Amino acid sequence: MNSNPILCEIIRQRIEETARKRITFAEYMDLTLYHPQEGYYAKEATKIGKQGDFLTSP
Repeated sequence: MNSNPILCEIIRQRIEETARKRITFAEYMDLTLYHPQEGYYAKEATKIGKQGDFLTSP
């Protein structure tokens, strides 16, 4: 699993901004998947096939 320090900092900042210093799992997933610059779906990397994230058959 690759780590994204920029996204980790974005998540940390979001947590710090809340009154109770926490976010919901849904908010976490929204950031990790859909953040405009650092989210999973914002990346241009290959997603399907042997070099990507998804391969369901040989």
